[in-house]
Amino acid sequence: VHNMKKLCLLIVVLVFMCAVAMPVFATQADMPLHIAGNTYYDSIEKSFLYYVNATASQAVRSNVADGMITEQAVSVKADTGVTLEVYLNGERLQSISGGTVQTPGEYVVMYVGGTVSERLFSFTIVPKLCNSVTSYALPAGFEFTEATLNEEPISFEKNYIKLTQEGEYNIHYRCMKTNVPYQLLLKTDFTGPVLSLENVKDGKAQGPVDISEAKNAAHITIYHDGEKIGKKDVLTESGEYFIELADEAGNKTTYSFTILIYFDGNSWLFFLLIISSCVGIIIYLVHSRKHLRVR
Repeated sequence: VHNMKKLCLLIVVLVFMCAVAMPVFATQADMPLHIAGNTYYDSIEKSFLYYVNATASQAVRSNVADGMITEQAVSVKADTGVTLEVYLNGERLQSISGGTVQTPGEYVVMYVGGTVSERLFSFTIVPKLCNSVTSYALPAGFEFTEATLNEEPISFEKNYIKLTQEGEYNIHYRCMKTNVPYQLLLKTDFTGPVLSLENVKDGKAQGPVDISEAKNAAHITIYHDGEKIGKKDVLTESGEYFIELADEAGNKTTYSFTILIYFDGNSWLFFLLIISSCVGIIIYLVHSRKHLRVR
């Protein structure tokens, strides 16, 4: 009986300790996990946190960590009472529709509720086809796990990879503390559109210039003697030309040349008509003079 009492007492103590300890463990598990710097991760919300005050009572939440590169839309949501400014390529955005941004470019998120503006985090959104990224240095606390270029494995460092070759990249990495995986799909293109301009020699052409290859470019702008003109497959008028081509990745190529005054088939026909007319007039005058009657 005595031993039975001891066993019951031990069970009661264990139950009491579990009852006290479980909320503590649950609270610790629910607390955001520190990744690096001012970057935390909320496993319940599955988002990164950036605190704006020392008491950690207010924060900004996002689906990207500070320094990430992504081709996906990015959410930026602030707690009530937190005032933010978001910059895209150095220009301040007036508003963020639905708390989400997806326009390609470099973003910086600033907290402006304090005495001075404070940078919270930055990230880059890239288009699926781009020329603006030549490397990826992972945020602190992340590491690469796998990378391929055109479906072939490529080498990389623990948190740095070069993206200087053209092609389709498939990059996998993870957060070392949360073990959450991430992926970046990117196609790089660093070569601008090309025109052969076979009739142009040393910046000059003696006749029409074929630029039909320009239709392969995403954008084409043509200037003739400083005036913008419409798209053409063949340039025929003499004068100075400036052509700018751009592809979907943003690569630009420019060409400038001069078409000299030349005589084409129509010009020769015109001159033949003039000469024929002159000869006809001369023949007529000679004939009229010979048959002129004196009264």
